[in-house]
Amino acid sequence: MLFLISMAAQPAVTVLEGHVNTPAPGDHVVISGYKNFISNELYVLGQGKIDEDGHFKIEFDIDVTTYTQIGICFQYSEFYFEPGAKYRLQIHPSEKHTEGLGSIHVQIIEPDTSLTSEIWKINNHYNNYMVSNISNAYTRISKSKADHLRNILFDEITANGHPYLKDYIEYKIASLELLAKRSSKKKLAGDYIWDKPVLYNNIEYMDFFHALYSRMLISHPALVSPEEVNTTIRDKKSYKALASLIQRSGLTGNAKVTELALLCNLKELYYVPSADQHKIGLFLRELTEQSPYPENREIAASLLKTLTRFSPGKPLPDLWIRDSAGSDVRLSSLPGKPVYLSIIHPERPGSVAELEMMKTIYPELKNRIRFISISIDPDISSAIKLKQDKDFNWDFYSLAHPGEIINKYGINRTPVFIMADADGTFISYPAFSPSEDLAGYLKRILKQ
Repeated sequence: MLFLISMAAQPAVTVLEGHVNTPAPGDHVVISGYKNFISNELYVLGQGKIDEDGHFKIEFDIDVTTYTQIGICFQYSEFYFEPGAKYRLQIHPSEKHTEGLGSIHVQIIEPDTSLTSEIWKINNHYNNYMVSNISNAYTRISKSKADHLRNILFDEITANGHPYLKDYIEYKIASLELLAKRSSKKKLAGDYIWDKPVLYNNIEYMDFFHALYSRMLISHPALVSPEEVNTTIRDKKSYKALASLIQRSGLTGNAKVTELALLCNLKELYYVPSADQHKIGLFLRELTEQSPYPENREIAASLLKTLTRFSPGKPLPDLWIRDSAGSDVRLSSLPGKPVYLSIIHPERPGSVAELEMMKTIYPELKNRIRFISISIDPDISSAIKLKQDKDFNWDFYSLAHPGEIINKYGINRTPVFIMADADGTFISYPAFSPSEDLAGYLKRILKQ
């Protein structure tokens, strides 16, 4: 008798070495991953300081193929890392004044063929094919065209033996078929979801899953009315009552998929203005404790955290920040009074413009509210230069560890504004920006 033993994947050290073109010594290259593709909770896998010659090295443990962001000062590129692999990259950042979520160009020096380069090739070929053959008219996509594109991708991608890549192509085509509406959702679910593994770590699978099962409890009155959803949330004691509404569609096929679809829909329901957020939170907590599927339990816990971690009354996650003398201090150590935090980049026009507007508000409220600007550039000199050049009179700091702001606050673009009370708990996140009647907002806060 043959016994097949399933061994859990073991973490392995992945090594990334590289060089940054036109580097800013002291900046960090940060590798961020996603805990899952429903909560989209970011966490820092690893980071490395750029030396004076522009070189850096990062080592981190992963146990599966992992979709990540490589970031420098909030400019990013996507990358797929393999457990135990070694990579050598050349990184070309955009100009520093790029606003918001900028992009960096990453050149893969070694290995010659990587999963990332193959996926870049797929996406480029897919986009070109769509432009040439579809002309944005998704309703014209025939099954033969979708099959033709699938064959081209599999034939032309040299690493098509890689299981992640094979699934990536398969579910990219599935998403195309869903957009084309050439098959019913039930048929697509049967073809691509039922009786197949749930590919939690494959971003293309999860994109298709979202598209197939999203908004089932919000905008499908033929399936379930808003009144029935609200009544079920209000009156039922278990998440299983909502799961039964989703199962009614006949799309999910099995209990594991039904539960994962429910997690997608709970996230959407949470942001409906009339939603009972407290009850939805209780359902998520119940899922973390009672789901028979460990992956779904982890997603529920992560989703509960991301939906509620910045709620009013929750404590601000602590940060190491650098003062004008170059000393590292804790954000929590600053003297207690209501605080208005602005997370900025000192060389980006959007950040500077907001601070210029805050300058007119500051004199009236400076004795009642502490204004603090924190630069995402770890070089405190750039923040001090902005403060002096613009005659900003409040406190400026920089991040001592850039990865913390992503990991703890989920911030991947600037500017962001946060209001906290004297005890260091959230009042609002995001808070009003200076361009949104900040003076009126802050005065209302002070009266509460």
